[in-house]
Amino acid sequence: MRIMCLVVVIAVSLFGGCKKKAVSRVDPSDVNGRADSVLTANPGERQTLTHLRHVVRRGDAGSLARDLDVLRRHAVLDALHPGLREKLTRLAQTPNRATLYAVPYSIAYADESIRAHRLLHEAADAVERDDEEFARFLKEDLEKYAAIAKAAGIKPE
Repeated sequence: MRIMCLVVVIAVSLFGGCKKKAVSRVDPSDVNGRADSVLTANPGERQTLTHLRHVVRRGDAGSLARDLDVLRRHAVLDALHPGLREKLTRLAQTPNRATLYAVPYSIAYADESIRAHRLLHEAADAVERDDEEFARFLKEDLEKYAAIAKAAGIKPE
């Protein structure tokens, strides 16, 4: 029950309510009808383009600049996705709307994820006095990811 309450609190905080939003793995709406031809034309990208937790984007200058900016602003995400910055930089040298690329949800929704992380810390601190066990539960995953960042030599932003 406590976890469900926390999820609702975070959803309300992040999204202003629990409004349903249509989400598609293949983001460019004009691709859905011809997904097979896109995948056939990009065989080396099939796994990435069809991954359940990736967002597919067009290789235009704006999209590439936004994703590269996320990696620049959040060094931990850059470290957790080795090779992605180099790939995006290569694509950005010759932006092409016909090119498709995919980024993990952690990149596509970086600002929302960072905010959720902060809210989880605040929630753990808020309940610690009344429910130490629940606060410990909330902090365990946060500490696990902090250890990964530390091992990668990433400094807090």
